[in-house]
Amino acid sequence: MTKNITIKDVKDKKNKMELDILKLIRDFEKDCGVYASYINLKRKRDKDEYPEEVSPTIKGPIINVEVNMDLDLIY
Repeated sequence: MTKNITIKDVKDKKNKMELDILKLIRDFEKDCGVYASYINLKRKRDKDEYPEEVSPTIKGPIINVEVNMDLDLIY
């Protein structure tokens, strides 16, 4: 992480990331004719740190990305 990053820098990078993701999804939908409905990020966590019943906001590194698709909405 850059130490001297500003809030504006973070917002600009977030906007770019969202546009990049939007382009990827649009290209996928155009190529495959299937709509993406939800994106889930799975993060690594230390199981000893949280009991199973608790669902905290996990701040570990991303280990997987899952994209749900509405196959019944094939166009």
